[in-house]
Amino acid sequence: MVKEREPAKFDNWADKYDQWFQTPRGALVYALEEDLIMAMARPRAGEKALDVGCGTGNFTLALAERGLELYGLDASEKMLAVAARKLTAAGHQVVLQHGTMEKIALDDNSFDLVLCVSALEISPQPEQAVAEMWRVTRPGGRLVLAVLNAISPWAEERSQREEGSIWDDQHFYSPEELLELLARVTGVPAGEIEWNSSVFFGPRPTDAELDRAWELEREGREKNPGGGAMLVARVDKPRSRGR
Repeated sequence: MVKEREPAKFDNWADKYDQWFQTPRGALVYALEEDLIMAMARPRAGEKALDVGCGTGNFTLALAERGLELYGLDASEKMLAVAARKLTAAGHQVVLQHGTMEKIALDDNSFDLVLCVSALEISPQPEQAVAEMWRVTRPGGRLVLAVLNAISPWAEERSQREEGSIWDDQHFYSPEELLELLARVTGVPAGEIEWNSSVFFGPRPTDAELDRAWELEREGREKNPGGGAMLVARVDKPRSRGR
């Protein structure tokens, strides 16, 4: 049975979604995640990019600040409204579109970079969602997916949140599950998919862990890539033959 998405749940959280990222711990988590995501995505000024499940536009803004031509897609109209205000205030013109990741109303092979951060977890049809993202990725472009790691303490805590929270009824992915999904849909062998993870302290870190966060990050990415709270994977779309 296909589970149903609840856009109203995210509409209700739109105004307070960013509040956690404005706390010292939330800002640190965002900085760590952004560091890995941008290192994997390797955005270049002038490229055309799509942020799928853009929410309130945090990563949309991060890409816009790097000089990319941006499109954002989300199923929550209120989340998009917050994103629009944020991007406008920063002086960026971004095309924001209301819609679902399972049926992206954009042309094939349109984007150099397709990014999806913490959104695939809510998809009732993840294979269809990945197929749609892959469809709109240009040959020679790349798809970058970031999801919550099912084997991290963060996923365990979020799965125990009260009913009605944005984390309720989400599906978290293990490294193996994410790689298998991407390989199955894109046809790119799992061994050729670049991946790592971010945030190597738990949801209730000590002051010492927070002080050492960047050191833990470097060590974790090098020695335990599957151990962070957020998994990030990059799939490069092969160029057409003869080009």
